[in-house]
Amino acid sequence: MPKSFTLGGVEYTTKKAAGEAVRRLLYAHPAGTVITDAKEEEFLRDLLSFHPDYPEKTGPGVAHFTVERALRGTVGFHVVRTDGTRDVFSYLACLTHPSHRDNVLGTMRLSISDQIYAFRAANCPPGQPITCAMTGQTITWSEVHIDHESPVFVDLAESFVHHHDGFDAVVVDKRDTPQRWHLRDLELEWQQYHQQHATLRVVSKAANLSRRRS
Repeated sequence: MPKSFTLGGVEYTTKKAAGEAVRRLLYAHPAGTVITDAKEEEFLRDLLSFHPDYPEKTGPGVAHFTVERALRGTVGFHVVRTDGTRDVFSYLACLTHPSHRDNVLGTMRLSISDQIYAFRAANCPPGQPITCAMTGQTITWSEVHIDHESPVFVDLAESFVHHHDGFDAVVVDKRDTPQRWHLRDLELEWQQYHQQHATLRVVSKAANLSRRRS
């Protein structure tokens, strides 16, 4: 990932400069504001694309952004997804550069997000009981996470990368598309590999996060 940040068509060569630009935008709007200005939305889409959990934050797609009240009276940005769900995101996390390996893995997660949401749509019909594959408990639609059973996602991704000369040989590009990050030359091949080898299951958000920490 580059050491500078291009946000809304403007390049910021340091984290400090980018952070100041983000704070100017944030504090220009009171809590409860929906961001409607096209340049400001482009700025926030670019900012969010640097988040280490970008695929999870964007979900099925970004509808718009808002400024919301946070803890201790502060304000922060929220992303509102096309399915109506929303999530807060830290601009500081966006401005902390991950390693190249982390960036590749994040892009690989993003690349197969359509498969994840297709699986979710097929296995979690609205209004129907949903069972967590890890706990056996009934969960609501909003509690659903789609998890990789064995092999887990990282093992699957590392196996694919190993056959392409390792992480250092994998190039990630940023493009002017809603998904922003892409695998150069390997996007389609990785999607096909994941389709063939991944075993997905429905779990609760709490169980999935607990598994990641263990």
